[in-house]
Amino acid sequence: MPIDGGEWTSCVRYGLLGLSHIGVSGFIFISGYYGIKFNWYKVWNIWTQALFYSVIIAILGLTIWHVPFVKEALHFCMPISRSEWFVMDYVVLMLLSPFIQSGIEKISRQQFLGIILFLSLMLYVGRFFSFDTGTSFMLMLDIYLIGRYMRTYPITWFNQHAQVIMVVALAGLFLFPFTFASLGYTKLLRLVLSNYNIFALLAGSSMVILADNHPLQTRYKLNLGANVLAVFLITESSNVRNWLWCGAFAELHPMLRIAIILAALFGCMIIDQIRQWLIVPLTDKLWSRLGSE
Repeated sequence: MPIDGGEWTSCVRYGLLGLSHIGVSGFIFISGYYGIKFNWYKVWNIWTQALFYSVIIAILGLTIWHVPFVKEALHFCMPISRSEWFVMDYVVLMLLSPFIQSGIEKISRQQFLGIILFLSLMLYVGRFFSFDTGTSFMLMLDIYLIGRYMRTYPITWFNQHAQVIMVVALAGLFLFPFTFASLGYTKLLRLVLSNYNIFALLAGSSMVILADNHPLQTRYKLNLGANVLAVFLITESSNVRNWLWCGAFAELHPMLRIAIILAALFGCMIIDQIRQWLIVPLTDKLWSRLGSE
């Protein structure tokens, strides 16, 4: 029995959900590809960014979704917990990045590749076929190492065919959930709607490679990474996801939903630019005062 009576609108919805998994792989690959130069200011910056979006989501939760005040207040006070696993794991990765880089410099290319292949086999094969829909720090570490490897040892054939790889990966992320939903294979949906889906890694990495080959200024590439994180922090909220998945939004025509998603994507980027213009100077001043005391 096809999902929701086989309505293609529901199948498109699952396809769009598949595409949403690009965010995690893409952002971590950006971090690995360009590297993380650890300093406490960066930890402060990502925490204040999480806090900024916690305030926005808390206000929306209280005014639009009518979430209990105590629950939103707790999330507001602890933005690390609000974004669940991602921000905390990313901060840990930042703390470990100097040691990771030091280790990379002391091993051969073959040893480096062997570590990546072992982790990838465990994650993208083992956890994928165990229908694991969650995530882990090991996944973040693996994607980060893949980014570092491809920056240190460019893979010629991948760089030359990045556009084709991106198209195939995006098609896979959309078509597999769409097909399984249309055929009613609900158990297989758990297989493909996962961060352990190799198509998510291929799509995210190929996009970064294409952007790196484009004559964009470095600061625009860095802004792109910040914007990706902003989109993730907003859409990771359970209230936002429930609204997109179960609310009135889910009943709209698929093409209208796609248009709204694209508008929301650019809206998140605009919000983050406003944050960088107005909020970052204030948090920088606060950081300077804390550092001087």
